[in-house]
Amino acid sequence: MNSSFEPIFWQFMAIGKSNKDAKKLGFFQSIFQTDFSFLEQLDNLSGRYINNANFFSVEDPSAISDEALYDLLMEEYPSWVKEATTKKLIVKYDARIG
Repeated sequence: MNSSFEPIFWQFMAIGKSNKDAKKLGFFQSIFQTDFSFLEQLDNLSGRYINNANFFSVEDPSAISDEALYDLLMEEYPSWVKEATTKKLIVKYDARIG
């Protein structure tokens, strides 16, 4: 939780089955114990200054396109940048200065 006060965004990706699988199993998705439960919990921690972690898994990396993987990697990062800028954790750089 201390890192939520720092200009750090944690992006975790696992290869294998998890409750945060990139392929959604639909409305009746079963909740099961996985080897990634720690990472799943990091993604859902409450009480943080800013949500600075995201986690997803892919069961078969060769079955996902580069574009889809990039989209998954960038899913929460843009909103983190916006909130981190608002909360002065990061400063927006203006290339026209300097």
